[in-house]
Amino acid sequence: MSKPDVVNILLQTVEWYDLFLVMEIRDASQTAMYDFLDQLNNRTGNPYSLILSDRLGRTSYKEQYAFFYKESSGLSVSDAYLYDDGDESSGNDTFAREPYVIRFNSSQTVIQDFVLIPCHTAPDDAVLETDLLFDVYQDAVARWGIDDVMVLGDLNTDCRYVTSDEWDQIRLWTDPRFTWLIGSDADTTVSSTDCAYDRFVVAGDDFVNGIKASSVSVFNYKDAFNITQDLAYDVSDHWPIELDLYEIGVPLPTAAGTTSTQSPDLSTTPLPTTERTTSTQSPDLPTTPLTTAEGTTSTQSPDLPTTPLSTTDGTTHAQGKTVSSTEMPTTENLPTTTLASTGGSAGVCTQDYIAAWLSTELWSGILVGSAVVSFLMGMFFSKAVTLCKKSAGRVRSHAV
Repeated sequence: MSKPDVVNILLQTVEWYDLFLVMEIRDASQTAMYDFLDQLNNRTGNPYSLILSDRLGRTSYKEQYAFFYKESSGLSVSDAYLYDDGDESSGNDTFAREPYVIRFNSSQTVIQDFVLIPCHTAPDDAVLETDLLFDVYQDAVARWGIDDVMVLGDLNTDCRYVTSDEWDQIRLWTDPRFTWLIGSDADTTVSSTDCAYDRFVVAGDDFVNGIKASSVSVFNYKDAFNITQDLAYDVSDHWPIELDLYEIGVPLPTAAGTTSTQSPDLSTTPLPTTERTTSTQSPDLPTTPLTTAEGTTSTQSPDLPTTPLSTTDGTTHAQGKTVSSTEMPTTENLPTTTLASTGGSAGVCTQDYIAAWLSTELWSGILVGSAVVSFLMGMFFSKAVTLCKKSAGRVRSHAV
């Protein structure tokens, strides 16, 4: 590959994770992901497997989704399909790129059966396409009888693409079943823009209960790897977003500040209500009532929004839900793994880890035979999302 420094950062980042998704693959030869898989597996003792979508798009411009995952970490794909959004040839399709719907099983985490729906929306149609992801969610629920679903990816749901008066047009926002874990005051862009284009949107009590809410964050890999702004932008034009999943047997926080061991099916803890509420408390958050604005605050990832997600003008939206710093369970009693950094800083995370890397640019030396200039330059993918359960005991090192 023609940019080994970029490839090296990507490989070292990806190998931390057990499951990750690559978006916006633009490789007509359909060899780049397999080349990347070979390099990745040559670096690791736990080889990854790959599931790759068809090439998607209304014109000659095509993209793909790819999931890489470790079966040795208890992960498997039980089913997958491309959402049927209508006939492209007649102009009746609804998405510029159909969502790829994947059902995963995970034997080592509290949430053991869940669906991931990645989508890269067309920026100018972000309101419409994000709203239509509600239909994709319903289709997956009807097909598989499972309501633990995460929509994720570069949804372009911020700044000029979704304005403050357009949120009510998005059912994924207005329906109380969904929790938005990245707020509009987050910045997921590497450039000087300040926009929360990249999102985790979660439905299903078991799924939300299985997420360590205070771990949701935006990861600035430029500082972590101590690299230049130019190199950071070569790697990606978006920062990764990330969150932790609870492992089976790991004590979960309770309202009293004590811990309780959560069974995999969550039967030991009453499920929270999903009734609509106008408070800043997410009705889908884990276990028993969490601390509120009147209570004490808990450990919060510094990149998380500190106010409820609502509109881009900062006013509270009573229907949508996000997690604020006043809503997090404490984490001081949970087992953690130290984050190492070449800059000398450190943090903590639970051993079960889920993350997203969006808009990663990686250049190959292979021409893919397309008339599009970026293809002729050898770009074989430009967006990536990573999802993972971090291997127990592995230190997340940022050394390059």
